[in-house]
Amino acid sequence: WATSATGPGGPLSSSAGKRKSRGRSSRAVKVLLVNSNRELTPFPVLPLGPCLVASALAGKGDHEIRFLDLTFSADPRQEVTDTARAFQPDVVGLPVRNLDNVDYRSPLFYLDGVRETVVEPLRAARDVPIVLGGAGFSVEPEATLRFLGLALGVVGDGEEAFAELLDQ
Repeated sequence: WATSATGPGGPLSSSAGKRKSRGRSSRAVKVLLVNSNRELTPFPVLPLGPCLVASALAGKGDHEIRFLDLTFSADPRQEVTDTARAFQPDVVGLPVRNLDNVDYRSPLFYLDGVRETVVEPLRAARDVPIVLGGAGFSVEPEATLRFLGLALGVVGDGEEAFAELLDQ
């Protein structure tokens, strides 16, 4: 496996993906998973990764999981703020599917939008850890953490590694 949790000092859990599941978590955690991908061209993409993480967490303890999909949100900043204040999560999982649109003729860099639409409102609404993940994050984890000013991320498949982070 290439799965690991990473922070500014390197891997936080080098055994992620190697260890068998320890079963149910001993501590219930309120988890907010936010789909930050708002790209609609050429078509909207289902948030499969965060759905897999939510499904895996549902089987590992008494975690309360809320999923916020911003794909079609008319006011994503407000929706993030309202959800964070109402739900009061202990941790936020934030997948980054793509860093850019891979179109040299009309390039778009998505991390500005992630910062402005999700990270900033989350920080203003609630002081909780934000854990990055997703395919885009896994391509450039350290640079993405620095750019967004965050400290935690899961590189690779997140189903087991994110659950292990919740147990720490």
